[in-house]
Amino acid sequence: HAVGEEAAAWLAGAVSPGTVITVSWGLTVEAMSACLRRGSTTGVHVVQLHGSGNVASIGENYAGEVLGRFGAAFGARVHLLPVPAVFDSEQARDVMWAERSVREVVALRDRSDVLITSIGTSNGETPSRLYSSGYITQDDLDALEAQHVVGNLGSTFFRADGTSDRIDLNRRTTGMPLDQVRRIPRRLLVVAEPRKATALHAALASGLATHVVVDPAMTRQSLYVAMTRARGDNVAHVVLDDPHPD
Repeated sequence: HAVGEEAAAWLAGAVSPGTVITVSWGLTVEAMSACLRRGSTTGVHVVQLHGSGNVASIGENYAGEVLGRFGAAFGARVHLLPVPAVFDSEQARDVMWAERSVREVVALRDRSDVLITSIGTSNGETPSRLYSSGYITQDDLDALEAQHVVGNLGSTFFRADGTSDRIDLNRRTTGMPLDQVRRIPRRLLVVAEPRKATALHAALASGLATHVVVDPAMTRQSLYVAMTRARGDNVAHVVLDDPHPD
């Protein structure tokens, strides 16, 4: 809850009239969305970072609920991306990407001013929804391990060195290419699990974030390594259990 509050406070200061906010879905961003406070900003757009459909246990309604909270907080128009998180084939994704309704959302996503996301991994205490809700098959998981993947940002997978090329599953997912992510001016990573430290290191070292909010469970050593290896300027917000210890 404290991580969500800190992230929500950061976003409130980052939004101005006309801001385009691109938002992922997942447990950490969901927690952040519950902490948002209503404001009175005009002309704001909230865009879904990656698809979420075609799974029985979790679908567009979940992503819509999370993004709807962002929309309500800023009086924003919400733009859902009406596609699966992972397609069955590269060809199916190409066909869907040609649809006008999808192209319009992707075009707006490409104009993002602010990105709100977390990092997904398969080894957390609570596995990320992308891994636990049926989006990815066991064959996919085996292939990701063989290709040395340590995490994903909005369903775009990357290795410990921050690279995402030649990862087969990325040709079927709906997230942003990482070179496009890096062009978004303000990029907030919200990380609430220490087991995501390796993926956080990779994300910061490869320039995927300008700001990060982490909780006290992320050790000082892990955070120091992540920040010192980061590309460019980064700002870390660390939520403390007790900001005034004896």
